[in-house]
Amino acid sequence: MMRLRSRGVAAAMLLMALCLLPAGMGAAMGQRSQASAALDAGLAHAAKEQADVLSDYFSRSRSLTLLAAHNPAFAHFYELPGDRLTRIRKNAELMNEIDGGLGYLETLFPGSIGEACFIDRSGAEVARTVRGKRAGLSDLSPDESKNPFFAPTFTLPIGSVYQARPYVSPDTKEWVISNSTPLETGDGAKPAILHFEVTVESFRAAAARTGQYDVNVVDRKTGKVVFDSRQQ
Repeated sequence: MMRLRSRGVAAAMLLMALCLLPAGMGAAMGQRSQASAALDAGLAHAAKEQADVLSDYFSRSRSLTLLAAHNPAFAHFYELPGDRLTRIRKNAELMNEIDGGLGYLETLFPGSIGEACFIDRSGAEVARTVRGKRAGLSDLSPDESKNPFFAPTFTLPIGSVYQARPYVSPDTKEWVISNSTPLETGDGAKPAILHFEVTVESFRAAAARTGQYDVNVVDRKTGKVVFDSRQQ
């Protein structure tokens, strides 16, 4: 009788264990599902945070372009008599003002701008600074019209900014993103553009400073990685 009772107890315990096993597995799977959902939510939040940082960076670049374009020295250059070279040679004070306006961009976006230019519609540079250093007359480019930012910028209405896809700057040899806007004179013409380059490295550094995850920014058209927050 005792043996039968023992067997009955053992059978009951085994049955209980078998019943509890699915419950335990279900609890473990539920915990894993919750952990996975929490991780997904964390990654989504981090991705949005990084996207907001970079979006703000692009927006700031556009705002600074338009701010710098309001410098009256650019329009005043075209009110003077003579051709481009004559105006540059005979108006040192104005050229200092123009170069100062280009250099001022660097103070607004410290450590991020490699090159800033004032470019005539003909393609010739009127003024250029590279990392705040003024280019001499003999160093000015005679033709920038083949650059990817040039033609698209002149198609824009006044008050708009063109941001080109990343390319290697011929002056600084760094990967950059171009910002450019058409300039106007009193008659509404667009005789020139203001152009400056923000280094891709500065975008990478901005991404690296935010959040705990590594960030890759990928070109939607080509699938190529534009920058990786882990690599300088």
